[in-house]
Amino acid sequence: MMKTKPVPNFLVVLCLLLFSATCAATCAAKERGVEPVFKGTPEESPNAQKPLEPSRLSVSAVPSKEGPFKHPFKISESRMKNLLRGILFQKSATFRWKNPEHMLTDREADQLARRIVPALAAAGKDEWVEFRLSGKGGKTTGRIFVTKGYLNFRILSIQGYDFLKKGPKSTAHAWKLVPQAGQGFFPSRATAWNRDEETNWIVVKLSDLSLPANDDKGTPEKQPLKDRINVFP
Repeated sequence: MMKTKPVPNFLVVLCLLLFSATCAATCAAKERGVEPVFKGTPEESPNAQKPLEPSRLSVSAVPSKEGPFKHPFKISESRMKNLLRGILFQKSATFRWKNPEHMLTDREADQLARRIVPALAAAGKDEWVEFRLSGKGGKTTGRIFVTKGYLNFRILSIQGYDFLKKGPKSTAHAWKLVPQAGQGFFPSRATAWNRDEETNWIVVKLSDLSLPANDDKGTPEKQPLKDRINVFP
């Protein structure tokens, strides 16, 4: 019967020393408040704020027959970025709606805001601002304008899917927006008995943003905006 060779003492001592050093380093890191490092999302990476390719992004003031609007309109880039980042939507699935998700990434919202803000500040009374963003999932497009005390975000497509209105010549919606606190659907058509209308059109009261309404005394609807926020199951 073969006998196993005993482990040399110096190897045992070496292992103990390495184990002690590792424990000491871990404790020291905890005391300094050092957090473990993980591979983050693209928003957390060092390259998160790299400019998007010019071909992926376009913003311009375009003539519209739905005016006149309260343009030119001034708003800060940080406020516009937060508003864009705060737009959530749900994709349609079989017999249900998927969990809400952001329409734009932090990087996309930041770089869109940098172009939308000067475009709104230079837009005429009969112009609204249109944006187009091309991503891996497809194009995201919309229109932004100010009228009757509201900042309007009318979204036309998200990640390659156009918004489809209900009717005899259309199918079900591919997606719908999900109003958050301080947001509501376009209020002039939404009613208490049909709260699903205009689910691609978010409005925000200028008074809620502490922004001037450009002396516009008219409002599209007397019902408070907070009463028009749709809560989905």
